[in-house]
Amino acid sequence: IIDVKARDNGTAAADCEKVLKELRKCKSKTLVNIIGNHDLYNFRRDQLDILLNTKRNGDTWYSFKPLADSPLRVAVLDSYDVSTIEGSTEDNTKAAFTFLSKHNPNDITKFGGD
Repeated sequence: IIDVKARDNGTAAADCEKVLKELRKCKSKTLVNIIGNHDLYNFRRDQLDILLNTKRNGDTWYSFKPLADSPLRVAVLDSYDVSTIEGSTEDNTKAAFTFLSKHNPNDITKFGGD
């Protein structure tokens, strides 16, 4: 919902608060927020955890049952764990740059464009 334009306009925090204000009206008992590229264009991972409660037991990947007696188990994955856009650790970010510099001819130092 909040894209790179919010970062460029300096409105990411205010825009995020507007969205969260609306989501707080939801009557759902559980809201699962998953880290995506737009999030990482605008916020650091530690900020995202504070704003969106992205971690469970210290991890951004986990599973849970939506209802105790449900046969359904939901798996939440951090698809940006190893990423050039602030991986989950500095080593994971470096690993992403190393891998892509070997296998991708494009400029991998720029992100968050149109």
